[in-house]
Amino acid sequence: GNIRYRGPDKNLEKEALRIIEKLPRMTPGKQRARAVRVPFSIPITFKLQ
Repeated sequence: GNIRYRGPDKNLEKEALRIIEKLPRMTPGKQRARAVRVPFSIPITFKLQ
């Protein structure tokens, strides 16, 4: 699938992408028994010290 990401810093973007890539493979959405694109977002919050 296509993963788009945006964040305040390139290092945080890379870490978020690493986390997303560790998630289990998503099952495609279906409509009338055909796979369709389903947009969704997963917010990731980092707590920095």
